[in-house]
Amino acid sequence: MIDIGDIVGNIASVCSIIGLPIALYQISGIKSKAEATEAGLNRLLEMKENENLEQICTQIFNQQQELAQIQASIGKEGIKPKRQDEKCKSIINELNQCIFQIPVKYEEATKSLEECIACLQDYLKNNSGEKLKEASDYLYTILRGLKKAKEKNINEQLKDIAHQ
Repeated sequence: MIDIGDIVGNIASVCSIIGLPIALYQISGIKSKAEATEAGLNRLLEMKENENLEQICTQIFNQQQELAQIQASIGKEGIKPKRQDEKCKSIINELNQCIFQIPVKYEEATKSLEECIACLQDYLKNNSGEKLKEASDYLYTILRGLKKAKEKNINEQLKDIAHQ
C-alpha cells in the first residue's frame, strides 16, 4: 500500500532540491542589485564632494581677490587702515567657514587655511604687508591643491563609469 506520508515527503524533497537553486539565484540577484545601488550612491557622494570643492574654491578665490585689493591699497593715500582691517577680518571669517566645509581627507588644505588665517591675524596686529603676501601665497597654494584634487576625483569617476 502506498503511504501518503512518503509521497508527500518525496514531493517535498524534490521541491526542496528544485527550490534551492532558485532561491540562490534570487539571492545573487538581490546582492548584485544592492552592489549596484551602493556604487551609484558612492558616485552621488563623490559628485556632491566635487560640487562642495567647487564652492569652496570659489569662496577661497573671492577671498584671494579681496586680499589682493587690500595689498594693492597699502600705502595709498585716502585709504583708511580701519577699513582694511575690517576687510581682513571679513576674509578671516570666510576662510574659517571654508575650514568647516572642507572634507576631512583634505587635511593639508585645512592646515594651510589655518596658517593663512594666522598670517592675516599677524597682519592685523602688526600691519605688516609681508604677512598679507604670505597669506595670499597660502590661498594660491590651497586653490591649486583643491583644484587638482577635484580633477583627480572627476578622472576617477570617469574611469569607474567607463568600467561599468
